[in-house]
Amino acid sequence: MKKVKDLPPIFFANIVWMTRYDGMEPIKKTNFAYVNKNNDAGEKFNFRVKGDEVHGYVQCNKNGEINLEKISRRYNCKIHATENNRYIDGAVVVFFSRHEKGGARIVGFYLNARIYEKYELDIEGNIFNFACAKQDAFLIPEGQRDFEIPKVLNGNHTYGQDPRWYADTPECLPMVEGVFEYITKFSKDLEPDRHEEEQINQINEVVDDTVKTTFDATKLTNEMPTSEHADLSPPKTYGTSAILTRKLQSGRRAEKYFIDFLCSLGLKQDRDFMDVSNDKNYGYDIQLGSEIGLEVKNILRGRFYLTDTEIAFLKDGKTHLIFVAEGKGIWLLKNTSKILNKIIRNIEEIKENTIKMYDDLEVENIKILITPQLKVEAILISNLSYKNFLEIFS
Repeated sequence: MKKVKDLPPIFFANIVWMTRYDGMEPIKKTNFAYVNKNNDAGEKFNFRVKGDEVHGYVQCNKNGEINLEKISRRYNCKIHATENNRYIDGAVVVFFSRHEKGGARIVGFYLNARIYEKYELDIEGNIFNFACAKQDAFLIPEGQRDFEIPKVLNGNHTYGQDPRWYADTPECLPMVEGVFEYITKFSKDLEPDRHEEEQINQINEVVDDTVKTTFDATKLTNEMPTSEHADLSPPKTYGTSAILTRKLQSGRRAEKYFIDFLCSLGLKQDRDFMDVSNDKNYGYDIQLGSEIGLEVKNILRGRFYLTDTEIAFLKDGKTHLIFVAEGKGIWLLKNTSKILNKIIRNIEEIKENTIKMYDDLEVENIKILITPQLKVEAILISNLSYKNFLEIFS
């Protein structure tokens, strides 16, 4: 175990429980009076990327400041000063929140962070106490938030009503060490995924610049491609990068086509909907309003794929499928679709049976064909008006 002098400065922030902390989620009732009274929470932006940074917030009761001296004494770290504020660099900020089933759990953390003594103000007028580089901000998915912060240690209370917690009593040291080990392991386990994500993002930037498409309702045939159009031949491009680029181009073209359709209805991007296809905190492509997730699929060749994450979101009722066939039409397949749920059950059964029968095999990229049965349940939406489009989701 590390001694406290060997640890970076660690500060705990008790915040409202949210899924993404991107500023787009509805504010739920909590145990924080200020949130319930104002129906707002400053921490709602705690994992929204702003340029190359992420800014974090915790409510500071009474004097509105974080006690940097208390942190400095415990971790023997330097306090820096600007003309209007003071701060500590190289810190770890641990965000924890009360779980609906009881107890408090870590929901995310910053590494190599700056902790400000007083609130700072961003260009949008939002206040924050913490800042870190975007690659040093780690939001823990809801299903993986299993590290509990104890309310009592050795008969003594730990954190209290104040959302700021310094965890600076002797009985807290083993817990702090355990937290540091947990977040270190969590961040290192993500390194391969983040490297792959960085490669994909680099290709995405190239793809995004090259993909140009426009929705034109007057040129639609309204004929949905089916499995008879499916191309079952091997790919004509080879190499991981080439295949990945081709898939990203196909998917991004469909997403941009759908976005142009939404704009043609009169919906405003970043007001009525958001393009979140490259944001890992969502897990789908388009967010309509504050709660509806849409996964866009290019079905021009009469088939599509579903990842494990996409299947999980569909099963949880968080997303619907949007089928795009450029020049033909756009369709909606709701997560309540009988044929869709049958397809998902079949995919899960295939994967489970493969694992049972073959230890050295893993099934991925199962090609799903657009059949006449699926076509019946898909709703043509590219001919709808603004009002009728929104009514489908109400």
